[in-house]
Amino acid sequence: MDKTTAVRKACKINDEAFRETLKNFSQFKTERDLANFLNREIKKRSAKLAFPTIVANAAHAYELHHKPCKKKLSRGFVVIDFGAKVAGYCSDMTRTIFIGTPSNKERELYNLVQDAQNKCVKMSKPGVICSEIDHYATILLGKYGPNFIHWVGHGIDKEVHAKPNIGPRSAAKLQAGEIIAIEPGIYIKKKLGIRIEDTVLVKNKPVALTKFTKKLLTF
Repeated sequence: MDKTTAVRKACKINDEAFRETLKNFSQFKTERDLANFLNREIKKRSAKLAFPTIVANAAHAYELHHKPCKKKLSRGFVVIDFGAKVAGYCSDMTRTIFIGTPSNKERELYNLVQDAQNKCVKMSKPGVICSEIDHYATILLGKYGPNFIHWVGHGIDKEVHAKPNIGPRSAAKLQAGEIIAIEPGIYIKKKLGIRIEDTVLVKNKPVALTKFTKKLLTF
């Protein structure tokens, strides 16, 4: 199986496993419950985990690599970052959902991230310098640019983090056919984190291979 075919299949598994997980959301009491269910759904579809699944609720979502714990799920954003591995190749996807009813401010923050992510995906064309995408994400986040505390993306291959690095100092240019992740976010210490990420095929019309809705879902 070639790389693009394998990653497409892994992304389809991401979408299916996540959809099934959200259908069963009411049965989860903790971050770990949600992560364990999602992991089982990925493996049930004959895939491996591309990396340890992140489920980070409320203040935990500020931590970029939070390990799911037994803390009871509570009101606020939940960042869910996960990936499947098929034929040795990885996928990477993040969705942020909300427990309870988000305030207007919380919706505004989510919409900022969603808009930035959509526009950075559309920018991911052959010949574009990687640092320009990262810079564009920061501009799109406006006054919350300083709350964007990681790079906007990275390459995806047999390791989930591969070249090119899509960060503020990267002089690399995107190449047609490359597979990358685009993942802007906003993080406010002791309060929240929001991140949206797709696995993207670099083309003149870039294609997000992870298809699950980016609309803010509430539970």
